[in-house]
Amino acid sequence: MSNLERADTPTTHEKFTNNFNNLPREIRDIIVALLHDGSMSLECTYLISQSHWKDTFLRIHFVWDIEKDLVQAKDQEATSGPFEWNWEKLARQILAEISPPETDDEIGPVGEDCQDEIEIAWSYQKFRLNVPPGLTNRRRVWQILINVSQRRRNGASHGQHG
Repeated sequence: MSNLERADTPTTHEKFTNNFNNLPREIRDIIVALLHDGSMSLECTYLISQSHWKDTFLRIHFVWDIEKDLVQAKDQEATSGPFEWNWEKLARQILAEISPPETDDEIGPVGEDCQDEIEIAWSYQKFRLNVPPGLTNRRRVWQILINVSQRRRNGASHGQHG
């Protein structure tokens, strides 16, 4: 939770937010669910309320060990104060697609430096996030599973089997 920042101002676009909130609950839930199923830009749009982004953050598949009581306590701080937490930024950073090196040319010679390059590639440090190593590893595994799934779908759609 140390990565959670205050949003600069109330961060929604009123007309869009009103239209979004007037959608049936089922459709809003589908839209919010889609937010954590793929990669996305790091740029915040502030089109959807921070409470929806908080829900998205809590639904991230590889962040299952977050203490929901801690999240609720943070949320209460914002409720009792004149500010909002920037859940959108945190969710986007955690969900950011990581592009690890794939070829020997990108990785360099095998050895300690090679391992360091791989660890840095998977690190959240480039997003200025301080996360436990377990989260980084779960994210790495999750990203690999997504990539394999996409390759299988693409192969199946082109008549390949494997």
